Amino acid sequence: MSDCIIAMKSRTAAEKAKRYAARRSRVSVVSLDPSVTRYGCSVGLRVSCSEAGRILAELERQGIEHGETIGGSL
Repeated sequence: MSDCIIAMKSRTAAEKAKRYAARRSRVSVVSLDPSVTRYGCSVGLRVSCSEAGRILAELERQGIEHGETIGGSL
């Protein structure tokens, strides 16, 4: 399985998102080069691409802001 990165708006948001996502999936907080994201995000969540859609939906329900998803074909 390949991994995707969900860019996060802040480290605080990334840690909060990790707590929600880790209940069902393997996730980790990673540092990003801000130049590779549309909005200059410097932190993200590494998740399985097969779980990314479900995790994004959960972040939306919880009101956790995020940027784009890098990798995979979402």
